[in-house]
Amino acid sequence: MQDREEHNGGGRAAVPGRGDGGHPPDFFERVAMRAHRSYPKAQYEARCVIEVADEATEGALSRQIRPALDSPSASVLFAGSSG
Repeated sequence: MQDREEHNGGGRAAVPGRGDGGHPPDFFERVAMRAHRSYPKAQYEARCVIEVADEATEGALSRQIRPALDSPSASVLFAGSSG
């Protein structure tokens, strides 16, 4: 468990198959920390990954994930690479 907590930035451990929760800034801060990127770069790269994965799944990704997110989280995460 300690390894998972350290990997999660010292916070609560992530639960496989379930979202970590939090708001977009928390998510992007974790992405930045794990990827060793600045916050703006991490936000851009995460949104690009979501955009490409959503295109590759013909929208199935957003149909499954978007309903589980609150509106602010969904709007930020699914803004795409130009967002």
